[in-house]
Amino acid sequence: MVKVSVIMPVYNCGDFLNESVESILNQTLSDLELICVDDGSTDNSLEILREYESQDSRVKIFALNHIGGGDARNFALKQVCGEYLYFIDADDVLDLNAFEDFYSIAKSKNLDFLIFKAKKHDVKTGKYFETDYYNMTNLSNFVKDEVFKFDDIGKLIFSINVTPWCKFYNTQFILNSDAKFKENSKFHDNKFFWEILFQAERIFFLDKFYYTQNIHSDSLIESGGKSHIDAIPVSNDTIDVFIKYNQFDKFKVNLFNSKVYHTIRRYGEIRGEFKELYFTELKKDFKLLKCSDFRNNLYSGNKFLFDCVLIAKNYEDFNHLKEFYEVFINNHLSLVEKIEKYKEWYGCLDDDYKQLFFDNPKSMNIYNYLVSVIVPTYNSESFIENTFDSLLMQTIGFEKLEVIFVDDASDDNTPQIIDELALKYENVVSFHLDKNSGAGGKPRDVGMDHATADYLMFLDSDDLFFEDACEFLHDEITTEDIDIVSGTITKDGENVNPGFWESTLTDPEDNYQVRLNKIKEMVTDDFSLKINTIDDYESVIANFGFSSKIYRKSFLLNNNIYFPHSTVAEDSVFLLSALLNANGIKFINKLVYYYPQRMEDGNESISYKITKESMINRLNSYFKMFLISLEKNKSRIFKKYLLFGKLNYFINFHVLQCNLSISDLLDVLVHATPLFRLYVNYNPNLNIGTATLFKYIANKDYENALKEIHGDGIKNQKDIKVTVSDKFSKDSFIPEVNMFVLSKESWAEQMESEKPDLLLFKSHDEDEEIVNYCNDHNIQAVQWDEDSGNLNDILDSINFKYIPDLKHLVLFYRLTDLKELNDITNHFHSITYPFKHLKMITCEENLFLSNTILESDLANLDFNDDYYYCFADLNFEFDEGGFDRDYKKCIDLNKETVHAENQSD
Repeated sequence: MVKVSVIMPVYNCGDFLNESVESILNQTLSDLELICVDDGSTDNSLEILREYESQDSRVKIFALNHIGGGDARNFALKQVCGEYLYFIDADDVLDLNAFEDFYSIAKSKNLDFLIFKAKKHDVKTGKYFETDYYNMTNLSNFVKDEVFKFDDIGKLIFSINVTPWCKFYNTQFILNSDAKFKENSKFHDNKFFWEILFQAERIFFLDKFYYTQNIHSDSLIESGGKSHIDAIPVSNDTIDVFIKYNQFDKFKVNLFNSKVYHTIRRYGEIRGEFKELYFTELKKDFKLLKCSDFRNNLYSGNKFLFDCVLIAKNYEDFNHLKEFYEVFINNHLSLVEKIEKYKEWYGCLDDDYKQLFFDNPKSMNIYNYLVSVIVPTYNSESFIENTFDSLLMQTIGFEKLEVIFVDDASDDNTPQIIDELALKYENVVSFHLDKNSGAGGKPRDVGMDHATADYLMFLDSDDLFFEDACEFLHDEITTEDIDIVSGTITKDGENVNPGFWESTLTDPEDNYQVRLNKIKEMVTDDFSLKINTIDDYESVIANFGFSSKIYRKSFLLNNNIYFPHSTVAEDSVFLLSALLNANGIKFINKLVYYYPQRMEDGNESISYKITKESMINRLNSYFKMFLISLEKNKSRIFKKYLLFGKLNYFINFHVLQCNLSISDLLDVLVHATPLFRLYVNYNPNLNIGTATLFKYIANKDYENALKEIHGDGIKNQKDIKVTVSDKFSKDSFIPEVNMFVLSKESWAEQMESEKPDLLLFKSHDEDEEIVNYCNDHNIQAVQWDEDSGNLNDILDSINFKYIPDLKHLVLFYRLTDLKELNDITNHFHSITYPFKHLKMITCEENLFLSNTILESDLANLDFNDDYYYCFADLNFEFDEGGFDRDYKKCIDLNKETVHAENQSD
């Protein structure tokens, strides 16, 4: 191992290469290797390198096709064998005593890396000069001669230049960090620097000059070529690194201002023929950042430039505005004096620009959008044009809408279509998720986070707005000054969706004809209903059609109302949260939303794929809705007005329409049991066509439930394999269980072949070897004999018969006192279960939080993590007053809302 490995990427540096190479080979510390990577040079660089290689064994040459400086450095990193590591550019020079000083200091202080200063040399004039960027004076004054890490210096991390050649690295630290230079990018240093900075524990600043950067017309930075556009994505990569290391919130002001400053600085450096392209990309990038959080964290000068990019009609306009910033904003004259001094310039300004600069710009909303319309897309190429046309024709004026497309990793032409629309229209932006989220929740949340208007509407990519929808709803919500205004929805373009008003305005426990008569009486052509809260008219909790509404954005944000991710029925969760939290809701008999294109049985429509996963996800959304209603103390009206409709829909349009295997359908029914039990206990005299099935599922009578679904001819299929020791007679077990009897001679082979879920044994002593095998292979082992009771009871007691692939289990307890809960908890914790976690909470009739049940259990339930839900059926007497007290105690202890999701996904 040598002491220092030096990496030198080379590309057409023939005029400077000799001086640069010799500044390395002539170092006073000679124990080194020089790894040169020729990056497809077209001059004599490679010949020069080969000559050095033939004369000095320390020189290693690799010749590659032109891949870029960052890629060349990454390639060379795989070749190093030195204790320490250094990078040098092939047109620059290092002082000859540098490595001797660096090595001594780095070794003695056990550094991860060392930083030093550099000066510039103008090759044309021969002058040397210093810059703040390479002097790092602020850092020098703060750290002096101390070893530090990034946490120690706060915002001074932005005083360190990102160049790799101003650093001397411990090689093993770099390799362990897995930091890489950005590929195919001119500004590849940034990501590498921030990655190592956040991982380094020991850094030292050496306040001396050792490096000379030659400035000439052919240098990559000075050339101002097309690759300068790389500055835009690199600025976003830097923000991503801060997010990765949980430093974004701490430094976002610096990051945002640095992004604006550096991207516009590179615009100033790029050659004239590329300015239009740079400006187009910069404007597209800034449009994605125009949410208030970004703009509000900019300093005044950067905010001015940010606004100029967004309002400029083309790059020539922006050049004019940027000139104004440079010569006008930085001048200390009064406003009147400035206008007089620059009146000729001022006279050339458009009226819009004059307003921005001089007519109280702080109060001016340069975006001026009345409504932000969020459109999630997924494989929507056949529909998106019609959907977009319905926005173009809005009577409110298309220019007053902000259209936010968020694509959920489509694999058709949808991403290209929405990008083209974003380029064509100033008020259209497009976002792209890296991978498909599986439902509309995450795309809509991304849209909400980037909306700039005060009001939000949602439009699915295969649906349409009526042409006056935005104007009508916006006028209503601003006139009434409330949180939500709802119009109606239609499938045929003429009639309100069946059930819309019945669900919203009537009691589901009434006779259907009674409900219809009430609607005929109430809902006239000019009908509207305005309420302060849902308590004023409880049945509106069952209103559906979240897209037929307009929402006050501040109301949603203040109440943390977002969509759950990666699950269907996410719109129902969102709408319930909105209705329960709103102060001021108005329902109007006005058609605003039309979905003629929806692919209810198509493969592309995520919402209508009936799979085991989608059905369980739908149930998870219903669980979330139940918990949200619990939090708002509205579980009674949830059960009365909403739960039945959701479960009946689930039965008729999913359970009875699916083609699942018996095994998968059984899993779904097990998952659904708590919700059906919840409703059947609320309304035991259920009188509907699906009442029998409701009760079978609620009572865990899955055999009859399956027969009800598939008919009497269905064969029982069990997912549990049960094995018994040979002490038992096969006839002693009910025939429904798929079981086999072990033989003493070949039990190991049988267990390996059959992979059972459950072992029943008589005597632990006699079957000790087999039981130990089960413990080692995650197989449930239960001692049982004929006197222990019916096998069904045994299976029920351990929740095994109906849960073939246990991962997590949540037990909802009905009980009358805390002692009973303690007894049950101790019992279940004494049994070795083959699942990862056991969570126990009480059901809504008596919601305790105690030492037995962790306070965070309810708030932290993750309904997307393969939990199974079972009721422990215990006799209880319901004390409504006691429940109210206990529920209040629960809410006081759980400050976090149970429906809030982690947005870092």
